Amino acid sequence: MEIIFISERFQEFCSDKSKLTRRYGDVNAGRIHQRIAEMLAVDNLAQLYILPGPRCHELHGNRKGHFAVDINGELRLIFIPADNPIPHKPDGGILLKKVTMAQVIEISRHYKP
Repeated sequence: MEIIFISERFQEFCSDKSKLTRRYGDVNAGRIHQRIAEMLAVDNLAQLYILPGPRCHELHGNRKGHFAVDINGELRLIFIPADNPIPHKPDGGILLKKVTMAQVIEISRHYKP
C-alpha cells in the first residue's frame, strides 16, 4: 500500500527514529517504524486487517472513516484512505480491498493515563 503523510514535517518526524525515541521511547519508536513497514508491505487495506500484529480497525463516532493500527496499549497510528475517489461499497462502507493508498495523520494516545 502506498503511504503519504499529512505534512512533510510529520513525515520527517515519523522517519527519524531518534525523534520518535525521545517522544515515545525506544520500543514504541521501533513499533511505529514496524507498523509503517507493515502498511507498505501490503497491497491494500483488507490485507492489513488480517495481519495479527497491527490490529487494524476502523474508528467510530466523529472519527468514522479513519483507521488505526496499534503501537501499544495506548498508542496508535491513525490514517485515512487516500485513494481518489475513496472506494465505497453499495451500503456506503469503505471497500477495503480497493484502498491502496493511506494518509498517516497522527500518532494518538487513545487511552490517556
